[in-house]
Amino acid sequence: AYPDVLQLRKQTKAEQPWIFHGFQGNAQIAQDCWRNGCYLSFGHAFLHPTSKLRAIFAAAPANGIFLESDDRAAAGTFQAVVETATLLRQTSAEQLRQQLWENMQSVFSYLQNNAPKYDEP
Repeated sequence: AYPDVLQLRKQTKAEQPWIFHGFQGNAQIAQDCWRNGCYLSFGHAFLHPTSKLRAIFAAAPANGIFLESDDRAAAGTFQAVVETATLLRQTSAEQLRQQLWENMQSVFSYLQNNAPKYDEP
């Protein structure tokens, strides 16, 4: 459904950041998402050594990524995601954390600065 969602983004001329949760598309879809101002969030799906997502994540623009883990049942899943991410991007955990913080700031500062203004009752 990625192409459909991107088409909707274009049709509505949306400017706010969109984040694709649990990205599992291919490299072309990833490029299309980034080109259209979207972020991709990667999680446990790239932990498998043969996952195609590893190469996509490694080549991703630093300002277009997030990390996630929805698997609360597996202890250490998010730590494994972070460790894998640092290896794939050949960076330190601190540098990765800083980039993810900047990405989060970018998303939420946009939303804060562009929130609708409501009159007080």
